[in-house]
Amino acid sequence: MSDKITSVADLGKYKDIVHQSALASAGLAVPGTFVPGVDLLGVSGVWISMIYRIAETSGNGYIEKGAIQRFCVNLAQGAGSYYFGSKALQWLLIATGVGAIGAVTLNSALNYLYTARLGVYIAEQFDRPDFHMENVFSGIGSIIPIMFAIPSIDELKFVFGITKDV
Repeated sequence: MSDKITSVADLGKYKDIVHQSALASAGLAVPGTFVPGVDLLGVSGVWISMIYRIAETSGNGYIEKGAIQRFCVNLAQGAGSYYFGSKALQWLLIATGVGAIGAVTLNSALNYLYTARLGVYIAEQFDRPDFHMENVFSGIGSIIPIMFAIPSIDELKFVFGITKDV
């Protein structure tokens, strides 16, 4: 997986799934900024749906929803430090006068980017020539640092330009 996501256009048959899922995650930023847990639960639901849709679209066989749920729970547990750091930064933005709009904007951008990163990773796994269902979720330890890395300037430009053609 590329360590930077600056487009979803190269995802072929998965492009719309990843983009729609990332937009849904971004939309959860509004309530998620102010109500603890809404963001994490909502985005986890989006991830489960996205992974299931990618699996169906790949044509590489059926994937059990329970396996996807376990993967997302493990991913969320591994990303706990990101989650709490992100929430602390959002509340700092609100408390320092940058305000709620800045916090929601940051949360929305991160939700979009991290969902897109996960979608790209999962799509790449299902399109591997040596695809085996049991290997799809085995790389959880390697995806967490990639998925939750600090965004690059190019990634932020991409995320803030999502209203343009993807």
